[in-house]
Amino acid sequence: MLTMHVVDKPYNYSLIIALIVLLNIINGFAQKKLSLDSYAYKKIEAVYNKVKAAAGDYRRELPKLVLMERAIRVASYRSQDNTLIIEKKAFDVCESMGKDVESALAFLIGHELTHFYQQHDWEELGFGTTFLVEKEIFDKHVHHETEADVYGAFIAYVAGYNTLELIPVLLDKLYKTYNLEDNLVNYPSLSERKRVTEKVKSRVLDLIKVYDNANYFTALGWHIQAVSCYEYLLKFLKTKELYNNLGASLLAIAIQQQDNSYCYPLELDLNNVLRGWVDKTEGELLEFAMKYIKIALEFDGSYFTGYLNLAIIYDLEKEYDQAQTTLKLASSCSQSVIEKANIAILEGIIYAHLQDKKLAEIYFNKAYNFTINLAIRTITTHNIKVSKGERIRLETEPMTKMQDMLDGVPLLESPPIKFHQTLTFLEGFMGITKMHFSEYPHSDLVCLETKSSFDLHKTYFVLQSTQKLSTHKGIRVGSTVSSLRKVYDSIQNPKIVHHRNGYFLIYRSLGLIFKINNKELLEEWALFLTY
Repeated sequence: MLTMHVVDKPYNYSLIIALIVLLNIINGFAQKKLSLDSYAYKKIEAVYNKVKAAAGDYRRELPKLVLMERAIRVASYRSQDNTLIIEKKAFDVCESMGKDVESALAFLIGHELTHFYQQHDWEELGFGTTFLVEKEIFDKHVHHETEADVYGAFIAYVAGYNTLELIPVLLDKLYKTYNLEDNLVNYPSLSERKRVTEKVKSRVLDLIKVYDNANYFTALGWHIQAVSCYEYLLKFLKTKELYNNLGASLLAIAIQQQDNSYCYPLELDLNNVLRGWVDKTEGELLEFAMKYIKIALEFDGSYFTGYLNLAIIYDLEKEYDQAQTTLKLASSCSQSVIEKANIAILEGIIYAHLQDKKLAEIYFNKAYNFTINLAIRTITTHNIKVSKGERIRLETEPMTKMQDMLDGVPLLESPPIKFHQTLTFLEGFMGITKMHFSEYPHSDLVCLETKSSFDLHKTYFVLQSTQKLSTHKGIRVGSTVSSLRKVYDSIQNPKIVHHRNGYFLIYRSLGLIFKINNKELLEEWALFLTY
């Protein structure tokens, strides 16, 4: 009898894993992809492009978008070939949301794009992540899924989509369309998923409040307070805009610390009522500003605003050659006439500092003639006067004429003391900060309470905004800029500060700030006051 002795050999796990990955890829390619020219693909691609731009993170090659004719996972990110997949059935569900179709798509795209940024690569899912994930994996990675929902919803908001209110309805439709019962053995139940999204909604609303108010603070010249907000946001979210805004706010504070007669094209209000309040040297401020702006440029090497702000830092540090080199990089990224005008303004300031006043005036005039934009022309007119030897001091006009009141809150009498919610920012660059919120029937109030380590007293910055009420002069949301300015410009010339989707008009002596959209219509207005 012949006996065979079989020798056990160790499994080649690397080979097995490689085969699994290969089979997954083959399976993915075997499934039908819809044409890039299809209506559905073009619709998804338009939303994807806006969400990518809002995130602004181009440090790695972004996933290619694929629309798949299948009904398995809703949406997924596949890391082995860097692909973001949306299923046609999921698109049809989003399409059924009517006017909210793009917001629904933005939520799904933002969720999976976050997994790309996270780079989780969960082995249990074949080296990828999916929206419709098995319950065991969902429970194990619920933190990552929550993080994906938070980041995705916030980025969708920045991109202009309102996803928070529609998530429960979208989940209902997805579970029904994919024939999933409420209680499942292999998948998280609909109620479980909704519980997670409720927590997500609460967190994202807090982040949006901080973000929106930080932009108001920046426009008002409350840069120290804006720094506290951006620091807080960056603990949870990493975007080029947040890093740049933090750096730009620090840069604005540094400019306030010096006796500089020229106006820089920061598009920020430099009339800060707290000039000299920061216990940081100009050099320290510029060092931190450069650090954060360079991080923003790591996210996006074609970021015009980042290069412009970096060039301003080099000018303030008297590194004029480096400033001009950086401006060339900004120029290679510029597209709009306003961006070209900003470059010309900074070129003029650099030449003025090099004592070439004639060439400086040429660049200032060049900037003036680029556009009829009021903010640009105000800056260039100011700088031309300075280059001719005129000494001009930018003084903050005291608030003496506030005539409006929202929801009966007497802001002129004393700072508010009753609040519905408080966020505490742990001590950061600018000390301990508390952000108090109150909701009234027709308005929202925020009170930023600050106390630095070297200040004996607290300072309060109050902003009360509304989209529902009219000013006492009849200006309300939807009013045209021309009608607004016809009423208020006779009282005071406004300060104009640009933002992502329009600009702010600020009437400081009246304690009024108006948020204008890119259609030249009033989107929101607010009262502001400091104590």
